[in-house]
Amino acid sequence: MDRMITSINRVAALLFCLLGLYCPFSLAAPADTPDYYLCNNRVGGEWNFGRVPAACDVDPWGDPAYVIDQFVPVIFDDNVTRSTERQRYMLEVHAMLRDSVEYYLLARKPSASGAEVAAWQRANFAKAHQETFWTHYREATDDNIKMVRGDSGHGHGMVQIDDRWHFPKLEEGKGWHIFENIIYGMELFYDAWQDAANASCVSSPSNWRNRARSAYSVYNGGASKICRWTNPNDPWARNDIGYADKYDSRTWLNYISNRDHETTLDIPCFMEGNADCAAVEPVDADDPANWPGRQINLASGEACRFENNAFECVAEAVDMLCLNIQYGASTGGSLSPSASVTDAYGKTVHEKHACFAGAVTGLSMVGQSITSEVEINVRATPGGSALGFTSQPGKVYQVLDYVVDDIDAQHRYYLISENGKLGYIYAGEAGDHTSWTTRASHSGLGEVFIPLAGDQIQVVPSSGINLRDVPAGNLIGLVPTDEILSVISVVIQGTDNDVYYEVSYGGKTGYIYGGKVLNGMTLQDWIVPYDEVESNPYTPEEACGSGYSVINSHALTGGRIYLLYKSSTGYNCVVTMKASNVGTPSAVSASLQVEGGTKATDSGNFSYFAGPVKKRAPGSCVKWGGSIGSRSWVSSYQHCD
Repeated sequence: MDRMITSINRVAALLFCLLGLYCPFSLAAPADTPDYYLCNNRVGGEWNFGRVPAACDVDPWGDPAYVIDQFVPVIFDDNVTRSTERQRYMLEVHAMLRDSVEYYLLARKPSASGAEVAAWQRANFAKAHQETFWTHYREATDDNIKMVRGDSGHGHGMVQIDDRWHFPKLEEGKGWHIFENIIYGMELFYDAWQDAANASCVSSPSNWRNRARSAYSVYNGGASKICRWTNPNDPWARNDIGYADKYDSRTWLNYISNRDHETTLDIPCFMEGNADCAAVEPVDADDPANWPGRQINLASGEACRFENNAFECVAEAVDMLCLNIQYGASTGGSLSPSASVTDAYGKTVHEKHACFAGAVTGLSMVGQSITSEVEINVRATPGGSALGFTSQPGKVYQVLDYVVDDIDAQHRYYLISENGKLGYIYAGEAGDHTSWTTRASHSGLGEVFIPLAGDQIQVVPSSGINLRDVPAGNLIGLVPTDEILSVISVVIQGTDNDVYYEVSYGGKTGYIYGGKVLNGMTLQDWIVPYDEVESNPYTPEEACGSGYSVINSHALTGGRIYLLYKSSTGYNCVVTMKASNVGTPSAVSASLQVEGGTKATDSGNFSYFAGPVKKRAPGSCVKWGGSIGSRSWVSSYQHCD
């Protein structure tokens, strides 16, 4: 600990010197380093976690062999499938950052409360996101170990130590060595954090969000900028806004399946400044005795719990919360055993939406309707930046997505449409969610994105939509464009909230794809809600007369065919009701045939409906149908009772 305290004291003296108060040592002038100074074999990247541009060889700043020997868990491997590697990398870096920043704060401030530790962690997570998307080491496709170099190569490492202002520190290893890098960044950030507790723009020391924003303003702009974040016209306001957005949205959580994952890095050893810190003895991932209570990552891609001698899994690790709620919080980190070992055990893969529906009491699912009980800020992401408007108390909204956070509290957020925009509202936790939103009737919706059972839908693609036996299953037919169908049921699947409608067409019942909600909504490209009684002033019962009741119907583009029955007389009645061009004469027909008899048809250019066509058929089967424009349909013989 002595080395760490000495380093901390030196940085405190540096800050005094910068403020012109006291200089116990000489302060180097800004270095006139060129862009990408000592940046060998530079490679690009992407603006996502672990791989921001650019990256250069660790050598000559540090020893790449040492990096491989000491820091393998937190090296992003470009030679592995990107999405898989990002999940692994973020799990490891989160564990490393979580424990490191906690260790640092408690070393500086042993009396820090649990709330302050959590706030300090979140503030540092957001800072690392703002600076480099948690990027530090990469093993590139040229097999060289790289470190991130931002700002035209002047920024070194995860917290971007600038070689123009901190060159002597970079020579000491505070750029390339990941722990030296984050410790040096925290040394600068901690003093700002302490000062922010008493800043005029921070209402109280426990106003953690504003305190973090003030600390970042100082970290990014200097001690005089402690309230810079309150001025939207400041030339660097975009930095403060960016930091706040990252602090609020916590996007990193989307890639972290187990927040309690334990790192194999010896955090105390590195934080004390030791050079050689042997990794904590790893757990044997292939020993089934080590599986219970942990997250198990299968080679086939699923994330699982090992329960009752079998794997209970979800397809995506980010959805592990639904399993952890059911089986208890995972402990001891995650393991990735060999397929040759895990293949001997049974595996059940739980579909995400079904899993959350069974795990979270009172959670409203995609497609269901809710009433906002109070005004709730609508935000761009769950807990993220406010969009400037709220939900309306008493208004009914359709849930388009949900996010559940925290295994114990089970905070929930719903994606809704308000003010012509999509955004998330907070909807409480397990104990108080009904104070925020309550389940509502689908009929109360003013704006329907996902029609539900009993609704009418119309096919949009000119090529029609394939009819399959199960969602995304085997092909059993094709529903043509403009066809109007009755929804039997709705299934939501996958991380994009893909929508499938159960319908009947051509004598077959199956599922058609209805588009996706997330990552570029495509619902309107596949089906649209259809109002069958759009403006027709007549009902089927009025058209047939007193005593008739609807016993069946079939949708056509522009309307619907109805079969009615009058039990007191044994008569059937068929009418075809228009739902487009209502009030204007156009081609419509209705037909009815009793088995063994002749077909009766009423056809012509009608303004509202064709029919009624009536026949008495007690105990006999009937065939009924009709047409609207060029579209026609006729049933098989049915309703024989």
